[in-house]
Amino acid sequence: MRALAENALQKDPGASLVLLLRADGATHVAGAGAEIHSRAPDGDTLFEIGSITKQFTAIATMMLVEEGTIAVRDPIGVHLPELRDLKVEIRTPGQPEQDVAPTRQPTVQDLLRHTSGFVYAAGAPSQRVRQMQAEADIEQRR
Repeated sequence: MRALAENALQKDPGASLVLLLRADGATHVAGAGAEIHSRAPDGDTLFEIGSITKQFTAIATMMLVEEGTIAVRDPIGVHLPELRDLKVEIRTPGQPEQDVAPTRQPTVQDLLRHTSGFVYAAGAPSQRVRQMQAEADIEQRR
């Protein structure tokens, strides 16, 4: 692994590489490269991980699947009771919106594949849904 890191650094001297390895229950952190201004990363270096949290969440979820704690086909309401009675908005031109139960509840697998139907407020096709999400502060912007 060190050789891989050194090779990457030869191509991009500003690169950073963090390896998290689990061996016999221990977690090891190694870094190579230089931060933008001063020093090479070490075990205390903080990195902005942004959208990579999706991968970490998927890994943690699959670890629970391996343990038998959850199953990917479980409806999400089994593990998140506050989401048991989800509704979807049905819009028909010339008629008021209707909130109805979905034909099936989203599953853990749907969440992992981003096919559950949940959207960010700004991307919601319905002004009413955008307003409801803003009022509930779903994205914790306050």
